[in-house]
Amino acid sequence: MKSSLSVGERLRRTFVPLIDRTAPLRGRLAEAEGILALGKFPEQDIEYYLRKLSGAARHRLSRAEIRELLRKLSRYQVRSILHDYLGPLWSADYAAIWRSPAQSSSGEWHHDNVGNRVKLFVVLGNESEDNGTEFIANTYRTRWPSFTGRLPAPDRPGEFVRQRRGDILVFDTNMVHRGRYSAQERIILQVEFSSIFKSFVVFGQCGRYFRGRFERGYGTAE
Repeated sequence: MKSSLSVGERLRRTFVPLIDRTAPLRGRLAEAEGILALGKFPEQDIEYYLRKLSGAARHRLSRAEIRELLRKLSRYQVRSILHDYLGPLWSADYAAIWRSPAQSSSGEWHHDNVGNRVKLFVVLGNESEDNGTEFIANTYRTRWPSFTGRLPAPDRPGEFVRQRRGDILVFDTNMVHRGRYSAQERIILQVEFSSIFKSFVVFGQCGRYFRGRFERGYGTAE
């Protein structure tokens, strides 16, 4: 009988759990149960990235801009956190500055359908205390049977993390989470990190270490 699953879903179900077993999932991010605040981003750097966004809804960072950002983040020991959590073969897959919409599908409970992946938020602006992200703590080690769609409402309350201007937050997108939105604007500088081997099994923006050498806009762990 022919499978109804897409090729992408079959690849994820087969290989993502194998790749994720190679991740140490140790260090400060694991000790913080998958969500870690790193402190405040300097005001001059906030203004620098706001100028890059200008009046646009989104600005995607180039490879050179990603490397520059990683240098600015070096004081927060981001590379050490990634090494301890994902292992030595991580890649900076994608980075962008974006304005949040009033509503989004990210407002539904979900994991990001790619297994263990670290996302870093720098909050460049937030006009409402209601804007932020809600997490179900300590779900980052879950091995999901499916990598498509959204999740039903969890059976325990989430932890709402408010995001104020300058806050730096890292979290594993394998956790159950959802965005919280209001009519007021939130501006986020975002970087995603994953195992380089996901280049071959996760279509889209995950694991771009190899393909990123031929595509504009992707960074690497180098």
